[in-house]
Amino acid sequence: MGAGVLILYNKGMLICFDLDGTLLNSSHQVSPNTAQAVKDLRANGHQVMLISSRPTRSVQMYAEGLGLADQMHVSLGGGYLYRGTEVLYNQTAPPLFCQKAAEAADWLDLHISAYAGWGWYANLRDRFLRTEENIVGFKADALRDLAAEPIAANKIVAIGEPEKTQPYANAMLEVSDLYSVNIAHPRFYELTPKNINKSSGLRQACLLLGIDPSEVVAFGDGDNDVEMLKFAGMGVAMGNALPVAKAAANKVTLHHDHGGIEFMLKELGLV
Repeated sequence: MGAGVLILYNKGMLICFDLDGTLLNSSHQVSPNTAQAVKDLRANGHQVMLISSRPTRSVQMYAEGLGLADQMHVSLGGGYLYRGTEVLYNQTAPPLFCQKAAEAADWLDLHISAYAGWGWYANLRDRFLRTEENIVGFKADALRDLAAEPIAANKIVAIGEPEKTQPYANAMLEVSDLYSVNIAHPRFYELTPKNINKSSGLRQACLLLGIDPSEVVAFGDGDNDVEMLKFAGMGVAMGNALPVAKAAANKVTLHHDHGGIEFMLKELGLV
């Protein structure tokens, strides 16, 4: 459960939203009602933060669309905290992490993408990369032999059919002293530096803003939201959330396609 006791109606709360499955609907869009609720939060004196595993550019696109360009945001699963062009927290794994991940992917002919700050590098241009580019709304920066030219990455993603991603995950778990392996989907595995998760970036933001965890409300739906939901004074799981996220939350709201964000914000007296 949350780290503190939420003081309802308090001004200056920090309201945090995961994107996919939470703030975004099934069409990867912010509904007009949800967008208005975010606007009302700001009008009521609260700070709003997006916390996502998405690439930094994708997070920023949504931030700008919601009028949140002046706020702090967390991308890449928790290892990158920024505000505008200012980097406030940046946790990467050494290039060896990227090299090992790329070697295993090359052996299986599997797509991987490596993310570092605002950069996005892929080892293959295939249908999985094209699908991911369509979802986030922009193209990868470059194709790169990540085994021969590894980078210090905030996050690496492996995408493919389960018959390839599962052996890949097993291989990576055998040498997982450098990173954590998160199963976002049977076709989608995320590798992040060890002990880095969404609460990492959120914790740093609280320190910089002088905000206690009891003054944080966090919304999420996935297993990679668990630490964030537990850290916040009020953790809210979406109605469509995984059981592990619901178990970590203080409250469960409606489905992300059925107004779950605005319903809970009103129930908590924040809008």
